[in-house]
Amino acid sequence: MCLELNDLTYSLEASATRFVFYQGFNDVNLFVEDKGAEYEYESIFKRLLEDKFCIRAIFSLGGKSNVKKLYREFGNNTGGVKNYYIVDGDFDRYIDSESMIQTVVSYI
Repeated sequence: MCLELNDLTYSLEASATRFVFYQGFNDVNLFVEDKGAEYEYESIFKRLLEDKFCIRAIFSLGGKSNVKKLYREFGNNTGGVKNYYIVDGDFDRYIDSESMIQTVVSYI
């Protein structure tokens, strides 16, 4: 039996706390729902922020519910570093707008 690269993944707890290892490197923490899309988010934010902030790592959490859970646990900042939680809106605003977090989660 051979392991494939996709066979090895972080647990939710490990994914959720990876940002601790990047304290001092990231000016802001970006938490996203899509696993495997970190590079796409990185290129978008580098263009959007024009090198105003240093972002060494973007943290994917594997689902909207995990992003919400992490927001409830850590909130707006950790160790003086601002946290941003980014999820795609899918059809949430039409199906279940009550469950959308209105304050700091950005729906794109």
